[in-house]
Amino acid sequence: MDEPRRITDLAPAEWAHLAACCEAEGLRIVSRLLADFASAANRFDRPGEILLASRHDGAVVACVGLNVHRDPVLGVVGRVRRLYVDPAWRGQGTGRKLVRALMAASASRVDVFIANAGRLPVGGFYERLGFESADGPGLTHMHRPPSTPSTPSP
Repeated sequence: MDEPRRITDLAPAEWAHLAACCEAEGLRIVSRLLADFASAANRFDRPGEILLASRHDGAVVACVGLNVHRDPVLGVVGRVRRLYVDPAWRGQGTGRKLVRALMAASASRVDVFIANAGRLPVGGFYERLGFESADGPGLTHMHRPPSTPSTPSP
């Protein structure tokens, strides 16, 4: 499998297998990514944003994106989005490599990373990457890069 690479232009044919795997699990993670990219609703191309994918034999086998926004309390927030790994590639460090690459590429510009595992049983995955459980609107996990000081208490 190739190392994670930044995606700036998306060729849907390269993503067909991953989208089919995702939909077979009853999920729309990849199809939403493709639809948002095609409509320009979200291309992970604003300042500080990134979309990464890993390929095998030319086909995309895993993806993750980061959207960035400013929060008055948290500062610059990097929201981990559209994380999906082909079931055949799970348990081999594929998702971990992707998220670590995403965080390494963005840590200097982000005060805190957040993720929303929703109903998916991936909480332990995020916790092994240094995220802590969090309870807030649209987030289940939070991680501050080591160089970022914690928000002072009032």
